[in-house]
Amino acid sequence: MKRTLYFSLFILLCITAVRVCAQEENNRWHFGQKQSINFNVSPPVQEESNILTYESSVSVSDAAGHLLFYTMGSRIWNRDGVPMANSYGLQGNGPIVGGYPFGSSAYGTQVVRHPSNPNRYIIFSGDALEDNSFRIYYSVVDMTLDNGKGAVVSGMKNQLLTDDASEYMTIAKGADCRSYWLIVRSRDVLLRNFLAFRIDANGVSNTPTVSAAPAAALGNSLPMALAKDGHLYSLGQGLIIARFNSLTGAVYDFRTINAPTPGYLALSPDQSKLYLSHATAGILQYDLDLMPDANAVANSVHAVSPAAQAGITTQYLDMRSGPDRKLYILKRNTANNAVTQYIDRMNTPDQYTVGYNANVFSMDMPWSPSVNIFWGLGEDVVISTGKDTIMNSVKDTIVCLDHDLVLQAYDQYAGSYHWNTGGSGKQKTVYEDGTYWVYSTDDCRTLIDSFHVHFIRFDLSLPEDTTICPGQSIILDASNPGIEEYVWNDGEHNSMKLVKEPGVYTVTASNGICSLSDTVNVTLLQPQVDIINNDTSMCMSRVAPITAVANVPGTFTWSDGAYGSETLPAYTGKYVVTHTNVCGDIKDSVYITLNNCICTVMVPNAFTPNGDGRNDVFYPATAPGCNFMFYEMRIVNRYGQYVFYSNHEQLGWDGYYKNAPAPGGVYMYTIKYTDRYTHEYKELKGELVLMR
Repeated sequence: MKRTLYFSLFILLCITAVRVCAQEENNRWHFGQKQSINFNVSPPVQEESNILTYESSVSVSDAAGHLLFYTMGSRIWNRDGVPMANSYGLQGNGPIVGGYPFGSSAYGTQVVRHPSNPNRYIIFSGDALEDNSFRIYYSVVDMTLDNGKGAVVSGMKNQLLTDDASEYMTIAKGADCRSYWLIVRSRDVLLRNFLAFRIDANGVSNTPTVSAAPAAALGNSLPMALAKDGHLYSLGQGLIIARFNSLTGAVYDFRTINAPTPGYLALSPDQSKLYLSHATAGILQYDLDLMPDANAVANSVHAVSPAAQAGITTQYLDMRSGPDRKLYILKRNTANNAVTQYIDRMNTPDQYTVGYNANVFSMDMPWSPSVNIFWGLGEDVVISTGKDTIMNSVKDTIVCLDHDLVLQAYDQYAGSYHWNTGGSGKQKTVYEDGTYWVYSTDDCRTLIDSFHVHFIRFDLSLPEDTTICPGQSIILDASNPGIEEYVWNDGEHNSMKLVKEPGVYTVTASNGICSLSDTVNVTLLQPQVDIINNDTSMCMSRVAPITAVANVPGTFTWSDGAYGSETLPAYTGKYVVTHTNVCGDIKDSVYITLNNCICTVMVPNAFTPNGDGRNDVFYPATAPGCNFMFYEMRIVNRYGQYVFYSNHEQLGWDGYYKNAPAPGGVYMYTIKYTDRYTHEYKELKGELVLMR
């Protein structure tokens, strides 16, 4: 029997409200020394850029991924790659070399969209450490100016925000989803406070929220990675884990775990993993699913970078999560005093990986500048759209013949999930008909997915493959509750089918769009019985069983009254076996002759070896069936000389002695034998006359 499920799941997608808007503002990266990656195509491609910076940069696209501008804070290029109108003379991100800013502020360029005007962007530019100044400036770009290519707004250029800041900055969204926070580490090497400047519809506040960092947070390389769950990760004398209050701007609840420093930090796309690149330790992965247990996070650390290559010194630098949900890593190799830079791509950064795996990194974007090396891949522009609730879609789902269905939220990377029937995961297993919905909340956006689920369950079961006897028939019954229609392979539509001939019979049962098929193979049964013995003779003292075999199960009955597959013959005659099986009685027979096989030996007293064909050889006569175990015959003349010897009853004396006719006269014989069946030994002696 073979069953086939034609439809396991049917989903009708009905769009009932606004689709999720594209969020591709970071699809075009411009960074380093004229480097660019375009993520609007798959796979992403390398393109040339006009940007010249050694560390920080930000590229800004619209929601559809169309490039608007890119900047290093102290310089801005419009979508055509030329300096943006009114962008000359911007401060920050130096030092100035050859009349142009060097771009050596590690994280000193940050961009947000203006909370009160979606056509305007605020660009922050921080001084590089080499300038021995600690200022942050900001300027405002209006994309409606210069025929849509954008320009720096007059009067909103080089606005001094603070003179007490380091190169280490990041952007956080505000709790109201309409504001931002610029988080900066202060310049004071002894304190390195966290400064949070609020950015809202009124502009940028010059009065920060100040949070004192513990001594363990001190260091000379302090990148920050802010997770959407409010955890802030930084480097100091180890890995610093803190909390950020997006309502007040306060940084608090500091914890420190062992980690090699200095280095670079990056979160995986779903923020379940934290990566740390270090000059000698390579790239380390921390499992953030273990939060808030910081000790468990510390114990989860393991290296994921490739093993070192002989003769090559490898340095892993900046890391950044791409729009394609892969992690891009800036790598620098030094061999024979030659420096070569590459961008490695980690294909599955959200997954836990132990050690080096050949599938993790792909060297598919190599750049080999001879002199113009760089340190950074750029920062994301942060876009806040306010608190949005989006009705994503309603899915009418029919489940065919399955016990359960796994529902999955559209947004697989949201910060939290809530199902109407309980549960907080991105998936929900349901077993009954009903309407199910899930809220997927991510920062300031909530998506609602709805599912109308209907289960159709029924069973179809034909008998196992079976047989029919010649002239017989069977009924195949496929009826079962829940089945609306039956179709057999010959076109019949009944739930039961009368079968008179062998063949393959298939029925398809359906209920709506759900169908299930079952097949049974009916073969013709041809019973046969055979007695394996041929007609034969047997000695009554040595009978052997007569055996019958059949090709189908059943019982054996013999004409002599015996039962079973064997019988012992007791008389001469015909023996008939009857085999009774599902198809009736069949017979076979054999004829057996029984003989009295006890040996009787008769010895003549004369013979005439004259060649007339009568009585020419002297030997004893034996009864039919006689079988000797041992036999010998000796003949001597009157002088006691042996004239003949034989060890077989059919080999007699022809009257010759030493190749010459023996003279006529009286001779003496001795015959000895043992009966094979009775094991009886006998010895016969007497005289015989050779007549010539």
